[in-house]
Amino acid sequence: MPSSALDLLAAHRFFHDLPPTELETLSGSLQRCRFPAGDLPFRSGEQARRCLLLGDGEVQVLRFGLDGEERVLGQFGRGELIAVAALFMADGRYPASARAQTAVSGWWLPREALHRLCAAHPALSLRLLQSVSGSLLRSVDLGERLAADSCAQRLAGYLLEQRGVQGSDDLKLPLRLGQLAASLGMRGETLSRQLADWRRQGLIAGRGTAVTLLDADALQRLRSAR
Repeated sequence: MPSSALDLLAAHRFFHDLPPTELETLSGSLQRCRFPAGDLPFRSGEQARRCLLLGDGEVQVLRFGLDGEERVLGQFGRGELIAVAALFMADGRYPASARAQTAVSGWWLPREALHRLCAAHPALSLRLLQSVSGSLLRSVDLGERLAADSCAQRLAGYLLEQRGVQGSDDLKLPLRLGQLAASLGMRGETLSRQLADWRRQGLIAGRGTAVTLLDADALQRLRSAR
């Protein structure tokens, strides 16, 4: 097993304090995998027999809503584990699909290996539970924002969040505009119209997924308005 897999496991927040022998055993259970850009490592409804440890590349997790719109639930990069929670679900199936945004290499971590570790190390089980609880809380918060905020407020909040993540007013949005609209609970036409309005008002510049914030303070006031 390449040492990079062991290094990624040892650095991960779930496994960082496991004994070296356990990490070696866990790394020995990993199965190498590669996917070209656009491929689906797993699909919603498939049997969840393994989760994915990313070595290189980027992966989006997504599902389709009742309206047929694609909703991106998360974006993952090097060293992250994808679909851990699915390995503990009662129906044993992936609740969403994964798509390689770039060429991806990584390792499959079998469900049985993770279950064995959790049984032997209660602290690991607790960290997994805390992670799932955090995801649930974020989903609840998102639901409240979708119910309480206007489309403009949601979009302003997203752009400001990306500003914090990317550390710049010159943003490269990680989602296509159609995906972004669906994730913010609005139609694509509404998103495009709002961006065009803000460009005319001098709040932003750019086209497509390249957006420059020209007046972040104004966006913050809009985001906070009630």
